[in-house]
Amino acid sequence: MLLRDSEYKKGLTYPDIIHAAKAAKGIDHEGYRAEAIKLMEQAELLKPSASND
Repeated sequence: MLLRDSEYKKGLTYPDIIHAAKAAKGIDHEGYRAEAIKLMEQAELLKPSASND
């Protein structure tokens, strides 16, 4: 929803989803959850800033 700038995201932010993902990570034998969190963090860094408009 954040990547597509969905109208349904309401007040959702990258820090919100990263925090929720870290809190729910649990046991991650294969590392997929950790990788997903890394991708979320990278997406946050790559998002367009308001100053680029």
